[in-house]
Amino acid sequence: MKKKIFSFSAIIILLIIAVSYLPQSLESTAHQSKQTPEWENKKVEKNTGQENGTAETSDPLAPERILAMVKPSIVVATITKSTKVYSNYTTGQVSGQLAEGDKVEVFRDRGYQWYYVKNLTNNLTGWIPAEPISIPADPATNQNKMNQKELETFVNLKGFQSDTNYLVWVDIDRQLVHVFTGTLENWKLQKSMDCATGKNISPTLRGSFTIKERGTWFYSPQFQSGAKYWVRYSGAYLFHTVAMDKNQQIKDPTLGKRASNGCIRLAVEDAKWFYDTIPRGTKVFVN
Repeated sequence: MKKKIFSFSAIIILLIIAVSYLPQSLESTAHQSKQTPEWENKKVEKNTGQENGTAETSDPLAPERILAMVKPSIVVATITKSTKVYSNYTTGQVSGQLAEGDKVEVFRDRGYQWYYVKNLTNNLTGWIPAEPISIPADPATNQNKMNQKELETFVNLKGFQSDTNYLVWVDIDRQLVHVFTGTLENWKLQKSMDCATGKNISPTLRGSFTIKERGTWFYSPQFQSGAKYWVRYSGAYLFHTVAMDKNQQIKDPTLGKRASNGCIRLAVEDAKWFYDTIPRGTKVFVN
């Protein structure tokens, strides 16, 4: 009889233990069922990175990011009335026609009287008189300056070559002149200088050029303006000091914005350094 009572009591105890353990087991099972699978977690992390735009652009020197920081300073004007286009304005040789409303890119001027332009619709190029063209006001200077690594990455990505150990880049958008030393794909920034390039009505000639001859002083009676330490990069387009009067006194110290008749103005000490340092044959990139 005692053995039966003991067996019955043991069964009761085991049942009580089993019942008390059951909620914990169910809770644990439910908790496990709510856990996100590892592969799902990875998927969420990947999607979050893509949505935030960090998956592919985390490198501050990524080529696409650096190249996007540099914009060509194109002057786009509007033709206000129909006009002939001349291949040579001195001989009067006509090469085409522009209609009222046509959009043209302005490359250069000749004494504010003639403009060399390109029709943005059909690429017709030539000289037109100043009267039938409306040129927009000068844009504000881009104050978002690039750092040394960004500048070096840009010129090395562009694959610039120079016949000397120097390379010059004129960034019209930011009104800065950068000078690099080195060789192809290994250019290092040596100096950056504030400048003043041409106004929209007398734009600085853009493109790739080489440094040519130089001189210590010039004066233009036409513009009643002169400058020291000039260095030619193309025709009448020069690097030189800020504008001076005939007595070689500064008449316009403006830098950091478009202000010249097309040349690239520098502070006196920077122009002197440029004159003394940059050899003939050096590559010049003006954008």
